[in-house]
Amino acid sequence: MLALQAVLLAAACVLLAISGFRPETVDRAGAEILALIGLASAAAVLWLARGVAAEASWARGPVLVLELICLPIAYTVVTQGHVLPGVGLAVSALAVLALMGLAGQLTRGA
Repeated sequence: MLALQAVLLAAACVLLAISGFRPETVDRAGAEILALIGLASAAAVLWLARGVAAEASWARGPVLVLELICLPIAYTVVTQGHVLPGVGLAVSALAVLALMGLAGQLTRGA
C-alpha cells in the first residue's frame, strides 16, 4: 500500500509538471520545482516501502509520522472542496497504519 502511495504521488507530480507548461500558468518555475520536490518525496516513500516490506525497524517511525501527517492534510483537502483526492489520501493513510498494526510493526521493539 505504501508503494502504491509512492506511485500515485509520482503520477500526481508528473501531472503537475505537465500543467506547469500551460499558457495560463502564472508561476512555471514554482510548479516545476514543486513537481521535482514531489518526485523526490515519492522516491523517499518508495524507499520506506522497501524498508517496511523487509520489516526493517528504521522504516517504522518515518512511515508512522508520514501517515499521521497525511490525515490533517487530507482533512484540509476535503474542506477545500476536493473531496475525492482528500478521501483517497485519508483512506490510504489509514490503510497503511492498519496494515502495519495488523502486521505487528507498530508494537515491536527495536
